[in-house]
Amino acid sequence: MGEKHAVKNAAFRLYGRQKTRALNDRQCELMEQLLPNLDISLSDLSKKTGPVLEIGFGFGEHLAHMAEKNPGTFYVGFEPFTNGVASLLQHIDDKELRNINLHQGDVRHFFPEMPDQLFSAIYLLYPDPWPKKRHFKRRFIQKETLATIHRLLAPKGIFYIASDHDTYQTWIEEHIEAIEAAKTFEWTNKTTKDAAWDGWIRTRYEEKAFREGRTPRYYVLTKK
Repeated sequence: MGEKHAVKNAAFRLYGRQKTRALNDRQCELMEQLLPNLDISLSDLSKKTGPVLEIGFGFGEHLAHMAEKNPGTFYVGFEPFTNGVASLLQHIDDKELRNINLHQGDVRHFFPEMPDQLFSAIYLLYPDPWPKKRHFKRRFIQKETLATIHRLLAPKGIFYIASDHDTYQTWIEEHIEAIEAAKTFEWTNKTTKDAAWDGWIRTRYEEKAFREGRTPRYYVLTKK
């Protein structure tokens, strides 16, 4: 992680795929030459004004879109999936984006190093639902994780969530109700089945969800 690498927490074991197909020549070159220059430095990030974090950026369409549309805002992304990292690097190279840093890995390993009130917004789009009950503990949305998100957000910072999985949607809403009761967040969009927030673009994962008949829901939580 830039010049300082966090000690990985064994509690956050990485499950699921990390790579599907082989990278092409250009992607390999970008992974070798561009990625090291874009790795996240917390010391540099702390000097930015209101940076925005995307957790698990997938293939990077949403993160690249935000960075292109808002050149005055600095964006950071974490993603363990090699093909997704390579895809975002292509977006960055093609569009000559200069306001993104990224790291290949699980963001939770680095939470302890991140200072309070660092981000103006945090995005979590289509996290793995881990639908089997015995795997619920692997879900990103947990009481402890939400407490960390609250710590990392600046006052009135916003946490954006999207999910297309019905049981995970129920799980998310139960956790939202708990943090609303604790007066740490305000759920500011009750019409979760409607269109997402301003500036939203459909990712390839969301397109797949619609094709397969799943209905996404969108959540906007504002830090109190």
